[in-house]
Amino acid sequence: PYDGYQFKGKVMATISRGKLVYTDDSLVIARSEVTKQSHG
Repeated sequence: PYDGYQFKGKVMATISRGKLVYTDDSLVIARSEVTKQSHG
């Protein structure tokens, strides 16, 4: 369901085939936020 999904906000990340490709310097923050949201 996250195929080609794009996150917009403080951190910009693109999910490709279940893989997260971050395009921001805040990888740690993005990982924490995305993981929490995706884990819900």
